Amino acid sequence: MNKKKNLIIFLTPIVLFPLLLYFIDFYKSEIDRFPFPCPFRLHLGIYCAGCGATRSIYALTEGHFAEALHNNAPLVLLIIFLFLVWIQNFLELLGRNIKIIPRSKQFYIVASGTVILYYILRNFIPTIAPLS
Repeated sequence: MNKKKNLIIFLTPIVLFPLLLYFIDFYKSEIDRFPFPCPFRLHLGIYCAGCGATRSIYALTEGHFAEALHNNAPLVLLIIFLFLVWIQNFLELLGRNIKIIPRSKQFYIVASGTVILYYILRNFIPTIAPLS
């Protein structure tokens, strides 16, 4: 990647993070008054991939990492993954070519399969279902 693209990738989260925190705070105050039910859960009785995501983000903003993992583990792992990509990009910007994220196709196939399996199993195993 060239330096300009690396700089944009590095600065974008720094600029957007305060806006995201403001939006989450506003959203928390509004969603508590008018919670929106999941259509999948309401009509089909199953958890979708997004079920528990809002509660997971709330838990992360409050510092409750274990609760966030319980509500939607793949979302938390995705946030960690994106943070590691951001760190790797920052290191490239500084001229250090350190690979933190695996580049193999097998890694991404196994990770995707694990996430899909998790979303299926949480409909059958109550202990990994999102908190109600």
